[in-house]
Amino acid sequence: MVTDWSHVTTTIHRRRFLAKNEDIETMSRREREREQRRSEMIAAARTIFARTGYAQTKLEDVADLAEFGKGTLYNYFPNKEALLASVLEETFRGFITIFEETLGTDLSFEEKICVCTERSLRHAFSNPEGITLMMRESHYLRDGNPLMELHPQLVGLLADTIAAEQRSDPTMIRHEPSQIAMLLMNMVMGQFINRLHLCFHDLAEEENCRDTEISDVAGEVFRTMKGGELEKDIEAATDLVCSIFFNGIYNRSSQ
Repeated sequence: MVTDWSHVTTTIHRRRFLAKNEDIETMSRREREREQRRSEMIAAARTIFARTGYAQTKLEDVADLAEFGKGTLYNYFPNKEALLASVLEETFRGFITIFEETLGTDLSFEEKICVCTERSLRHAFSNPEGITLMMRESHYLRDGNPLMELHPQLVGLLADTIAAEQRSDPTMIRHEPSQIAMLLMNMVMGQFINRLHLCFHDLAEEENCRDTEISDVAGEVFRTMKGGELEKDIEAATDLVCSIFFNGIYNRSSQ
């Protein structure tokens, strides 16, 4: 099994918590209230978009779930496209924050990769609506798609760390660092997709789901993914990804 990284992630989370509190303290009360309302609207949009689909969602639906008037929603987001862009950006920036906080530490290369993997899987498994929207609905944003801007940034953070390891360890494969970075990220997303499919399959076999609305089924799947044996699944997925990744990038048989 993969080493227990809880002590490392706890330290990282604490540093992030303290930094966030410092930022909050510098904000005025009005700014804090506005940021809170915006966060509630994004959370409502994430839920509605993921359950009913972007095309079928109306801004009235989001406003109702967030318990704000439609006019208030327009004060924050001029249209549905801007709202989806904000949902996708918030979700993807979660990965960037994880990489920045972890890769910038003095951990060893393998420790950095395992902690990034564990935290990324936790972010994905705990936020199935946002990750599903990234994969399924981002094509609706032909212009101003935050993923087009943020994805190269994420790959670059990981590729720089991989390149540094290649320079220090001659047993590591010489493939392009960005391609190795993409391989690891795809393995993480593959674990999310597998868990999502398993939840859908298990739910589809239940008798009471035969006549259930699609949005209700999706909602139940997302609730299941965030509950149940979440910690066990994260541990198992981290173990699998890290084991395969490290066995593949090093050639130490001749050492």
